[in-house]
Amino acid sequence: MSGKIDIILDKPYYLSGEVVAGRADLTVTQHVGHARSLLIKWKGFERTLIENTVVVNEGGESRREKQKHKENKDFFSQTLTLHSFHGDGVAAGKYSFPFTYQLPSGLPGVFYDERKEIDGDKIRAAIVYKVKCWLDMKGKDIKRDHKIIITEPPHKANVPVHEEAKKSFMFARGDLKLKADIAKSIFIPGESIPIRVEVHNESSKKVEALKVKLMRTVKVKAQHLKREHTHEVHRMKFDGVDKKSNKDTVLNFVLADKIYPSTDGKLVDCKYHLDIECDVAMAFDLEVHPKITVALLPAAGQPVWLYDNYGPRAW
Repeated sequence: MSGKIDIILDKPYYLSGEVVAGRADLTVTQHVGHARSLLIKWKGFERTLIENTVVVNEGGESRREKQKHKENKDFFSQTLTLHSFHGDGVAAGKYSFPFTYQLPSGLPGVFYDERKEIDGDKIRAAIVYKVKCWLDMKGKDIKRDHKIIITEPPHKANVPVHEEAKKSFMFARGDLKLKADIAKSIFIPGESIPIRVEVHNESSKKVEALKVKLMRTVKVKAQHLKREHTHEVHRMKFDGVDKKSNKDTVLNFVLADKIYPSTDGKLVDCKYHLDIECDVAMAFDLEVHPKITVALLPAAGQPVWLYDNYGPRAW
């Protein structure tokens, strides 16, 4: 290898519509002849796969067959010339080439999900942004890839959330009522969500515990197929409420540090809500389901893990 390229960006993440600024540092360890250009390629895309099993009848016999449905959508893909060497040689040394790139508006945030459903079907969905820089030269190019974090600005206002519900019991008198209030609706990973709950337990049933769960719903489209999957990300458990009593308290529910942000792509859609539950033994729980938005806003210098667990076929 006759050198290397380092790509340095001015920010740890970007919003759609922003300008990405940075530089490409080219280090040449020995003279390179016949260098043509230093090129840079910007690319953003979403990619999905739904692999399902179908029963095929042929000649009176049935067999199971796996069918793969894939779809890919480019948000942008553009190759630009940072510097032209006109086929001349490049002497050993260090060179720096600044660059800027205008991101399109309306981009969804980065995302990755890969899972196997109970029936054996496989689903994979990825939203990826990257920049590639390489020295176009005779022989093997000097090149470098760099992933870009793009977060989706919230589409909804950061407004208070209120949910309430009540229920009665078949073999117990009195209603159980639950009210939940959250001061805002947009949160970042690792943030604590103060949830004010009011429980009016007029029944003879004890509320064993109050539970809060973060639920994620992912919708994936690949060609004519669509899949929707809701699962629990994590939960916290709090003290319950005695029968014939009331409780007015604040539940501090802490979001996990490593969760993908809410995103709204054409092929991939990720949304979050909370399940706030009154856990009652031998009865259906009383629940409310306030919707929230998870926004990714990492601080400068903060490690960003998002691309760490992407499968190799996501690229």
